[in-house]
Amino acid sequence: MNTTPTPTPTHYRDQQAGRDLQRFLPERLRLTDATAPEEEFRDWRGHRVHLDRYRNPDAKAKVVLHHGVGTKGRQMSLILGAPLAQRGFETVARDDLGYGLTRVKPGTTPPTTAGATSRRGPPDPHHLSVPVLSRITKVPVHSVMLDNAGHYPLEDPGPRQMEGAVADFVARNTA
Repeated sequence: MNTTPTPTPTHYRDQQAGRDLQRFLPERLRLTDATAPEEEFRDWRGHRVHLDRYRNPDAKAKVVLHHGVGTKGRQMSLILGAPLAQRGFETVARDDLGYGLTRVKPGTTPPTTAGATSRRGPPDPHHLSVPVLSRITKVPVHSVMLDNAGHYPLEDPGPRQMEGAVADFVARNTA
């Protein structure tokens, strides 16, 4: 019997679980080797930060995607990064400290998720976002309620509405 441990994949392209997850997405959002983002790692303050990138030096705007608690940048690339890249935007989705393939500096405790909640079922109440969004005052903010979509929209029309809302927002604010 071979007791050699299986090495942990260092890139999303090498993770079977990530490919398996895509079966829950509409076919148009599933990545292939040809449509997957470029993966890179950046050293930042001793951490090894993973980025998914769709480069486009001619893009009018670069859209930086941030994920929430319990997810990772690759999931943002699936539902938003790739569709926005197809529209001509450059997109970058990062794995926050302690999430996905980002590794924290030894001796560092990643930010805690204690007290964070995850919900299934009906859409998250908008009033939970208001305290966070109301503190953002130096850049434009626009909130959109997605039809038939919860915290992480998997089924249309939610992902299509989110893609359109982000593209419209960027167009309005880069003109």
